Amino acid sequence: MLSVNLSLERTEQNLPLPQIRLFQNTEVPKGEPMCSPVAVYETMRFLQNADREMCYALHLDAKNRIIAMELVSMGNLNNSLIHPREVFKGAILNNSASVILVHNHPSGDAKPSQEDLKKTEGIIKAGEMLGIPVIDHIVIGNGEYNSVKSCLDYAAESKEMTKRKQTESAINTLIKANENLKGKESLSSTEIKSLSKTLRGSVYKMFLTRGIEESCLRECYRSTAQYIKGKSSRR
Repeated sequence: MLSVNLSLERTEQNLPLPQIRLFQNTEVPKGEPMCSPVAVYETMRFLQNADREMCYALHLDAKNRIIAMELVSMGNLNNSLIHPREVFKGAILNNSASVILVHNHPSGDAKPSQEDLKKTEGIIKAGEMLGIPVIDHIVIGNGEYNSVKSCLDYAAESKEMTKRKQTESAINTLIKANENLKGKESLSSTEIKSLSKTLRGSVYKMFLTRGIEESCLRECYRSTAQYIKGKSSRR
C-alpha cells in the first residue's frame, strides 16, 4: 500500500532540496471499504491510547478502500492544527478518490468541539474545490467515537427547520392580519401602528430566513423611516 514520504536530497550545489515520494508501506491495513463510522473506528481505535491529539487522513480509492494512511497533524493534550494544505497534499499525490479524517480526544470524550466542526467545514469546502470529497471526520475517544459530518448535517437540518418555522409563523401572522382587515373601510391611528408593527415583524422574519443579514435589514428600515419622515415634513 502506498504512503507519502518527505525527505531531503542534496543537489549538485550540495543544497538540501525537499523531495516528496511515494513508498510501499506494509503497515497500512488492507480490508473492507470504509462505508461507515464504525468501520473507521475499528480500523483507527488505536488512537484512543494516544496521550496527545493526532489527526490522520485516510486516502481512499474509488471503492472506499484505504490506499494510504497519513499522519497529517500531531498536537498537544487539547488540540492539533489541521490545515487543508496538509490534508490534501498526500491525497493528491496518492491519486485518492476521497478522504476520511480521523483524530482522537485524549480526554476520552468523543464529542466534536466547535473548533472541530469549524475546521471540518473548511476542509470539506476545500475538498469540493479540488474534486476530492471528504466523506467524514471521525473523533475517537475512550471506547467511543463520533461523526463530525453527522453533527454538521444535523445542525444544518435544525437550522433549516427553524427557518421553515419562522417563515410559517410570519405567513400565518399576515393571514390573520388580512382576516382582521376584511370589511373595514378605514383604520384608526392605533390600528395603523399595530398593523405596521405586524407587517414589519413578519417581513423581517421572512427576510432573515432567506439569508439577508440583520444589519442590512436594520439599515433598510432606518433609511425607509427617514424617507417617510422627510416626505411627511414637506407636506
